[in-house]
Amino acid sequence: MILQLSVKNQSIESSGITNDYKEAICEYVWNGFEAHATEVNIDYSLNVASGIGTLSISDNGEGIVYNSISDTFGAFLTSQKNLLSLKMKSKANKGKGRFSFSAFATGAKWITTYKEPDFDDYKTYEIVLENDKKEVLNYTEPQMSAIKKTGTKVVFNNIFSLTSENMAFEVLEPALLKEFAWFLYLCKGRNLKININGKPIEYEKYINTEYSEKTLTTIDGNRFEVTLIVWEEAIKEKFCCYFFDSKDEVKNIETTSFNRNTVEFNHSVFVKSDFFDGQECLDTEMESNQISLFTDEDDKKVYKQLKKFIAGFIEKKIGNYMSQKADDAVRQMIEERKTFPEFSDDPYGKMQKQDLEKVTKEIYKLEPKIFYKLKPVQEKSLLGFLNLLLNSKERENVLTIVEQIVELTPEQRQDFSDMLRKTKLENVIDTIKFIQERYKVIELLKAIVFDMPQYANERNHIQKIVQQHFWLFGEQFNLVSAD
Repeated sequence: MILQLSVKNQSIESSGITNDYKEAICEYVWNGFEAHATEVNIDYSLNVASGIGTLSISDNGEGIVYNSISDTFGAFLTSQKNLLSLKMKSKANKGKGRFSFSAFATGAKWITTYKEPDFDDYKTYEIVLENDKKEVLNYTEPQMSAIKKTGTKVVFNNIFSLTSENMAFEVLEPALLKEFAWFLYLCKGRNLKININGKPIEYEKYINTEYSEKTLTTIDGNRFEVTLIVWEEAIKEKFCCYFFDSKDEVKNIETTSFNRNTVEFNHSVFVKSDFFDGQECLDTEMESNQISLFTDEDDKKVYKQLKKFIAGFIEKKIGNYMSQKADDAVRQMIEERKTFPEFSDDPYGKMQKQDLEKVTKEIYKLEPKIFYKLKPVQEKSLLGFLNLLLNSKERENVLTIVEQIVELTPEQRQDFSDMLRKTKLENVIDTIKFIQERYKVIELLKAIVFDMPQYANERNHIQKIVQQHFWLFGEQFNLVSAD
């Protein structure tokens, strides 16, 4: 049978269909997930010339209901892609990308099996589109299917321009991850899969799962599912928050408040809630919508509290992220670049070193650029200067100096000030303990020499104590060995 589509071949050609085979393949994968598939398979084989002989994309989704062909294929969409290639669409938007095969093939055939609504019948039929006649759709009558399983398989005809290098796993996987990693992570509870010749792609290669996290919050009886995704590498898009309704439609996009940070914390936030159901979708091409999503004042208050919660959630994660970065940075200063001041190996020297490590880490968390691309001699001078300040009466001025370089929030200022006082107090306590331990050693030595001479001797008792505590002869003797 033939269906004359509501669009003309010329209008399709001029509508900006992608010429990139990777984007085209992604369109068909999205079609599978829009049909509620949990697994999409990209399968191909090579011909004798190392080109692509066969190529198909199959899914285990709901299939294409026979009576919906005109809606599915006739509603040609030309809307632009959202940021981060967000293509989760409502049912009314199904059909985008059906014509993308022209990027690499002359035709496509859909073999689809669906379940009849309100019946237990499974039916299968075929749909054919040709590159030179995109406005004409050929399809067969549905037949009863012996297999009680829905799904769709798209087989591409007369493939051109694709080679084994184009379809290699190491080439195709990054393109698919860029497009679907966030979606696979958000839906990891459903165990979604994309396979290339049977080999699954892994979103962990594109997403830092250590810092990515999903959390739930309830505001005024409204439940929100907030997912923070931290990317392994820098992304072209700004760091945005995407608001979805319960049907996975994007209702709004706003930049997060952390786009100007310099810590390379590449992130995106995805919020899903029925709180957004019924709201008119704002222009998702805008990275930060100034138009209010809500008209009701109570809804506006909830939305404002939600954004405050999201900002706190991100800030907490950045704190954890920077703690690890600071640990690594200080370790490199000590072990690799050797720019950290040298300290004596006695307890007092260890206290000084620990104090400088803590303060350096806190400064690094506040502004990593202070240490960015410093030459070894510059870094060594900076750390030496900082060490002198910490061990002088000018200790509190470290905060003043940092504030001249970094604009601190009231919370950051208080935290940094508390840290300076805390580490100073810890040093005082450690010093007291240090002195107490030395007094105990002296008292023990006195008791052995004067109170128990009949039980103690020099070799078995006094010598052992002296070997462990050479400071008894003066602090400079701490470097002397037992030999």
